[in-house]
Order: sequence, then structure tokens, then C-alpha cells
Amino acid sequence: MAKGCIIPCMDKKKEKAGESAKGKRKRLRRGAGPMMAQARRDLALAFSRLGSAQEVEQAFIDFLTASELRDLQARWLIFKMLEEGVTQREISRILGVSLCKITRGSRFLKSPRTIVHRMLAATSGKPRSERPEDPAESP
Repeated sequence: MAKGCIIPCMDKKKEKAGESAKGKRKRLRRGAGPMMAQARRDLALAFSRLGSAQEVEQAFIDFLTASELRDLQARWLIFKMLEEGVTQREISRILGVSLCKITRGSRFLKSPRTIVHRMLAATSGKPRSERPEDPAESP
């Protein structure tokens, strides 16, 4: 791999010997774990410091491909529709997503203390008294 390159490059000698570059990528990914965890924390901090929903939306557009953004939007709609009581089969029909993806969302909603509940409450328009209790706001 070229010095300073963060994208795994094909090693021609290993390719000729029959070893795929895919194996090399796996080794690189494993070693990048701490760096990736720090990047996740840095991104969370950066997003938390944005001043408005419009800035967060622009960050999504800047950071994500159209396909990644569609997947994120679909995941959010899955959470909202499940919270509203729409059946998994109906969600699958409307959004064109697999039942496996919807089941994953359903598991998150079964736990009362997930951040997803706070996010849904923040966008539902319900008065604060009707929203799930936020453990971070407890005295």
C-alpha cells in the first residue's frame, strides 16, 4: 500500500500467487478498529454541535451517497411506522424493504430506553408529559 494511502490497494504479488486482495482488506479493517471508533466519536461530537436541523440535513447530504441517504430515511420511516402501529408486512409493502430490516427496527423499539424513542418523541409533536421519560433528564 502506498505511504499515506488509507484505501486498501491491490498487492500484485499476492494477486499473482492466488491470494485475493479481499483478504488484505480484512486485515486492514481489523487494525483500523480504534481509528474507526475515534472517527465515530468525532462525528457524533461534530453533529451535536451543529446549530440547526437544516445544518444536520446538509451534513447528511454532504456525507452520504444518495443510496446511503435513502437507506437512512427508510430506517427512520420504519421506526415511525412501527411506532404508529403499522404492521411489518404493510411497512414492507409500502417501503419495499425486507421484513428482516423491519424486525431489526422492531427490536430497538421494544427496549424503552433507546435513543430512538427520544428521537421519535422529539419529532412527534406530543407534549413533553406524553413522551417517554429521558433518563438523562432525571435529577
